[in-house]
Amino acid sequence: MHVRTNQDLCIFRESGCASYEKPFLYLLFGKEKALLLDTGAGKTEVARLVDSSLPGPVRVGIEATGSMQWFSNLMEELGIECLVGHPAQIRAAEPRKQKHDRRDADLILKLLMENRFPAIWLPSKELQDLRSLLRHRHQWVRMRTRIQNALQSIALANGLRRGTALWSHDGQSRIASLPLPPHTAYRRSELQAMYEKFEAEIEKLNQRVEEQACQRPGARLLMTHPGVGPDHRVGDRSVPRGSRPIRGQQGP
Repeated sequence: MHVRTNQDLCIFRESGCASYEKPFLYLLFGKEKALLLDTGAGKTEVARLVDSSLPGPVRVGIEATGSMQWFSNLMEELGIECLVGHPAQIRAAEPRKQKHDRRDADLILKLLMENRFPAIWLPSKELQDLRSLLRHRHQWVRMRTRIQNALQSIALANGLRRGTALWSHDGQSRIASLPLPPHTAYRRSELQAMYEKFEAEIEKLNQRVEEQACQRPGARLLMTHPGVGPDHRVGDRSVPRGSRPIRGQQGP
């Protein structure tokens, strides 16, 4: 850890032994508050070091990024108020096009001091964990779709047109019985095996999602609308013919 400091600014730089990128952290001291600006440091003891060096209550402001969750959790663990700002709105508050870390830190500090910091809403840890379950299921469904598209292509190329019936037991037996060249036959067999595996895993995930949905009154009410299930599948088999499925949001 390398540190440079003066009366108004303390700059931390993570050692290259911990991260080859050697990211910076800027600690800005105001008249009543201080601001910690993170530019990509990993989950190290940096924040704890900063926290131990600051007397009294501290408010931290950061821009929203895809990898900020560990930092937000760490601030909560240390009992530090952490505000996450909307990047576009923060940028809109600075008319100058020139942009660098020191100027960004000054801007965030100014917005905090003037009570103009565009803080955004963040979901709770429980809701974030639930979203992880939904994202995981979504990824598995997308991979299954790619497998289905490949099997459907093999079937159509060999004169087998079954539509959605291709995924029934009879449809799978029909495609398995197609006379194919060796490599294509191997590909078909592997795809069918993967399809069965994905079907089983997605069904387990569906059960977990349904259990979570049933525990939430808002989700149960949403599922009373035709076309909305616990996993919010558009085009689900339970959708009445001619109805228009809608997407919902599962939450507390």
